[in-house]
Amino acid sequence: IPTSIELGDNTVNSLTQKYNELMLEKKRYLETSTEKNPIVSNINEQLRSIRDNISQGLNNLESSQKISIDALTEQDRRINSRLYSAPKQERELRTIQRQQQIKEALFLYLLQKREEIAITLGVAEPNAKIIDQPISTFNPVSPKKSVYYLAAILFGLLIPFSFIYIKDFLDTKVGGREDIEKLLNIPILGDIPKVEGKNFLITENDHSSMAEAFRILRTNLGFITTHNESSKVIFITSTIAHEGKSFVSSNLAVSLALAGKKTLLIGMDIRAPRIKNYLNIRGEKGITNYIVESKISLNDIILDVPKIKNLNLISSGDIAPNPAELLMNSKVKELFDKVKKDYDYIIVDTAASSIVTDTILLRNFADVFIFVIRANFLDKRQLNFIKAIYKENKLPNLALLINGVDNKRTYQYGYGYGFEYEKNKVKWWQFYK
Repeated sequence: IPTSIELGDNTVNSLTQKYNELMLEKKRYLETSTEKNPIVSNINEQLRSIRDNISQGLNNLESSQKISIDALTEQDRRINSRLYSAPKQERELRTIQRQQQIKEALFLYLLQKREEIAITLGVAEPNAKIIDQPISTFNPVSPKKSVYYLAAILFGLLIPFSFIYIKDFLDTKVGGREDIEKLLNIPILGDIPKVEGKNFLITENDHSSMAEAFRILRTNLGFITTHNESSKVIFITSTIAHEGKSFVSSNLAVSLALAGKKTLLIGMDIRAPRIKNYLNIRGEKGITNYIVESKISLNDIILDVPKIKNLNLISSGDIAPNPAELLMNSKVKELFDKVKKDYDYIIVDTAASSIVTDTILLRNFADVFIFVIRANFLDKRQLNFIKAIYKENKLPNLALLINGVDNKRTYQYGYGYGFEYEKNKVKWWQFYK
């Protein structure tokens, strides 16, 4: 509050001076503490009290001034009434003199206040402080190009790495061999590439990447199958449906048959059979009919596969309401005992292992179990089911096969010596997906 204005009231002037002293004291405390400091809080209380007293004093002063003004107005009225009785020129002179005195007093008052303010500004502390000494340079202080270039490079590298990390973190699907080998210590027989188009079955003289993959699978089977004089019974299963076990069963059987091995393909998935769809065979009786109907013999359900030598098929037959009970029938053992004598390989397409118990019920008839895992389809958490089965030895001689691997480039046998490097028909930008 300005103290240079004299209000004519010693009490108000004293309170104003006290208020200014407390404000300066509060400012000093706030330089080293906050508003929550008890001393600052106490000063704030005193300031509020003084403001109230100043306000009350000013109100009282205003009232007294109004009384004085009223008295002076009344006095002026009486004087003017007397002046009107004087000559006109004398009245005008006195009016001019009075106005001159008022203006002169006002001018002197304002001049005095200007000098006081100038003196106050001259002795006031400066509110600026030199932080650093000035320096001269030929380069701009800001922006610094090197810093911006470095930040742009780091930010440019951070975006793709962050995208890849988030994508891998959110992706819970089995991507390929690396994901499986991290969680499972089970032999992997091979990788079947993702099928493009409608050619789901390999053929003779087929040089596609899919045909080569099944030739590799056929070769690797020789390292894990039992070496005995009887047939090699290979069961194909998966964790869940739609992982391609029927696709693998059909093509593995065709690959063995094309190699001159007498092969029998049995559709033991009597809940959701799909074997006949791959081999284009419709409406034939199968294993469920053989088990249920006593009049049907084994020869009645063994079918020749068109255009493929050395390959026979026993389809699943009609869908039964009690699959598990049918597979426990003694005629199932009788069937395997008979066909083992006539075939080099018996490929059995079974139901998904984590959904039903059909595959576990047939475990004693198998020499090898191939567990099909479809890449970019099966959840990584479901690999724990395969791990538990392998650890508990529920499926003997278990091996894995990865299906649906998205290979952008594959190798293909060409004519003559060596290999022909085959490029699938993939757009150039798809290699980065």
